[in-house]
Amino acid sequence: MDGRSTTPARSPSARPEPPAATAHFARWFGLTKGELLASAGQPGLVAQTGGAYLPGRFTVAGPDHDRAETEPHIETFLVERDGTCNPTGTDRRAIEAWSPAVEAMTATVIECMTRLGVALDEPAYLTASSSTAAAVTGTAHVDDDQYRPEDGVGFVAIVASHLGPRIAVSPIAHRPAAASLPLQLDPDAVASFERGGLAHQQAAAERIVIFPQFGQLHAGPSPGTIPTGSVRTLLVLRAGTRPAT
Repeated sequence: MDGRSTTPARSPSARPEPPAATAHFARWFGLTKGELLASAGQPGLVAQTGGAYLPGRFTVAGPDHDRAETEPHIETFLVERDGTCNPTGTDRRAIEAWSPAVEAMTATVIECMTRLGVALDEPAYLTASSSTAAAVTGTAHVDDDQYRPEDGVGFVAIVASHLGPRIAVSPIAHRPAAASLPLQLDPDAVASFERGGLAHQQAAAERIVIFPQFGQLHAGPSPGTIPTGSVRTLLVLRAGTRPAT
C-alpha cells in the first residue's frame, strides 16, 4: 500500500514535495497502529507514508509578532466534531487574531477528509503558533509514539508560512514494539533524518499537508532555510481516526 509519489530508492537529497491527497493515500488513515507496523512488510520497521497535499493554497495569518521577541506565540484550540474551535487560552487579542485562520483551516480539513472517506475521531486539537526565524527548530519527532495496536493511527494536518515540514518516506527501524509502551525509533536513523540524510519530502509554504500521527517521523524546515528576520506562522491540527476494520 503506497500513496507516495516517491520510492525509497530516490536520492535523499531530492527532497520532493508531497503528492496530492487521494482516496488511495487516505487508506493509511483507516489502519490500526498494529496494521501500520505490519504494512512495512518486515519486523522491526515502521512504514513512513510521507504526506499528501490537500487542494489549493492556504494563507496563514495570526497576531503581529515583534521580530525582536525570542519566544514563540502559541494558542491551542479544542476542535469539536462539528468543526467548532474553542480556545483553551486566555489571551483574547491572540485568540481573535488566530480565529479566522483556525476556523478556515479546520473547515477545509474536515471537508476534504470527509470526502476522502477518513473517519475522524475526538479529541481533536489545533495549535497555532508564530516564531521568529531564529526560534524555528528542525527537531525530528513523531506526534504519537504510543503503541496501542487496536487504536487508529490518528491524523495530522500542517500548514505554514516560510516552508512546511520535512516528512520521512523510507521505512525506519524501531526497537521491539510492546503494547501500551512508546514505540522507540532507531536514534541513529532519527538523527540522520534530522540532518537531511534520509529520503524525505519537503512541504511548501501555504499548502496543507496531511499524514498519520503514529510513527510518522517529521521535522520543521532545515536550519537556515527561513529568511533571517522573518516570522514563520504555523497551524497544526491533530485528531484521532477510527479504523476501517
